[in-house]
Amino acid sequence: MSILTKTKNFFGLGPYEMDGVREDAYYNDEPPAPRYNGNLAYAPEPDYEYQRESVELPFETSIVSVDVFSYNEAAKIGSAFRDGEAVIFDLSDMPNDIAKRVLDFSGGLAFALHGKIKRLVDEHRVFGLIPEDATVSFDDLRRAAKIY
Repeated sequence: MSILTKTKNFFGLGPYEMDGVREDAYYNDEPPAPRYNGNLAYAPEPDYEYQRESVELPFETSIVSVDVFSYNEAAKIGSAFRDGEAVIFDLSDMPNDIAKRVLDFSGGLAFALHGKIKRLVDEHRVFGLIPEDATVSFDDLRRAAKIY
């Protein structure tokens, strides 16, 4: 045997030899049937079908004002919004590029958690994030942001 043949056989690349392998005529590929300890001849069906009533309680959402001065503080918006609170934040004092990043982050939060983002004032960059099932009106957000 050459060293090349020995190397092939070592790595399993050589010819397959069936030495010592015998076919069993009684071998069955199917798994055995499950075994039961009881009698399954009679299994009574229930006389009724219980249907649970879904009770949805209205969720009381609080409105939180978050002060954000840099993109690194945008996580404060996310943690409050993730907890189910409506969030108000003002981006007026930020440079445009950082404000766009924070607003993009907030838009991603609203999309991922099925919420809404609304601009509260046209002249300034004041925004509100509203959770999916929150019962917060636009006027409530403006009042909480002290915009009359």
